[in-house]
Amino acid sequence: MTNATMDQLISQVADFSKKVIQPVAAEYDKTEAYPEEQLKQLSDMDVLRMPFDGLYGGLGGSFKDFLDVIRIVSRDCASTASILLTQSSMGIWPIYQYGTEYQKQTYLPNTLSGELLCAYGLNELGMNNDLENMETLAVEREDYWELNGAKTFVSHAGKANIYLVGSKTIAEDGTKGYGNFILDAEMWGLTIGNIEEKMGMRALPVASLEFENIRIPKENVLGGQCNGAEQCQAINDRIRLSIAAQAVGIAEGAFDRALNYVSQERKFGQRLIDLRNTQFKLAETYTELQATAALLNQIVSSHHTDSTMIAMVKLKAANTAVEVTEMAIQVTGGYGYMRNNDIERYARDAKLTTIYGGSIETQYEIISKNWVNQTQV
Repeated sequence: MTNATMDQLISQVADFSKKVIQPVAAEYDKTEAYPEEQLKQLSDMDVLRMPFDGLYGGLGGSFKDFLDVIRIVSRDCASTASILLTQSSMGIWPIYQYGTEYQKQTYLPNTLSGELLCAYGLNELGMNNDLENMETLAVEREDYWELNGAKTFVSHAGKANIYLVGSKTIAEDGTKGYGNFILDAEMWGLTIGNIEEKMGMRALPVASLEFENIRIPKENVLGGQCNGAEQCQAINDRIRLSIAAQAVGIAEGAFDRALNYVSQERKFGQRLIDLRNTQFKLAETYTELQATAALLNQIVSSHHTDSTMIAMVKLKAANTAVEVTEMAIQVTGGYGYMRNNDIERYARDAKLTTIYGGSIETQYEIISKNWVNQTQV
């Protein structure tokens, strides 16, 4: 697909988001209903195929193209964007990047079309993004792997047909390591917990997973071997870039709504935008927003794979989303605080970007560990 054609598809998504997704976003947030029909329409538009090559049914676009879509959809509904990035960055991409030929042929056609839905389980209570603290364990038997453990706060749980699960491993010869395993939702021994009631992104289902003596065929080890530590790092980086794009989109959506409100003519007195204090707040947050978007574009366009840089932009984007949504509430006053408009929803959605994909504290640790690990002279 040419760049012009890809730009046309992105433009179509923007039009669809504004006309179809935005009008019902508040209702999905209120009812926590799953936006199934919208996701089907986005799949039919081939959004999920964008950043993958044609060998397995992709469109041959770039990761930046897909992040542009995440950013655009997040301006109107962060929940829908979260489902898209979960499907692509947490489900399709790991199989596309690391899967065996059998795994690619088996799973990619139906996940790229949106017929099969994906989820990724890595986080555990007390794990703090450190694989050493993981308790889920897969033990190699003669002709299968036996999985036991649990995962918390798994995005798309309950809706997914396929679960990619990170685990500690013990091979038949006693070798210890890490692996990622592809589980079918119908596998015996897999229990999906109740859907969590969340503060924001309420149309995105999140639940826990429990594994009890699940027998996983050996052909379901991602990549055919237990190379989970390297895979988890790359998957997390992909997720963090996706969430950074989402955070920028949330901030843009909130800013636009705040600007629209303060620019309205008033029956009595001047517009809020005519007040210098309002102008200064808007100018300050808009500058931060543009700087964040520029950093994200720089990293993605240069195919930067440095985990420290990725942690920086995830940290910056999440903080910017929170700051912009708080500004939007502040300059719109009581209007922005009420639930009959979108602004307070953006503030709740923005907060999740500081938590999932690695908390702010996790990003601090990633950024600072290079200094901590330097050899003392």
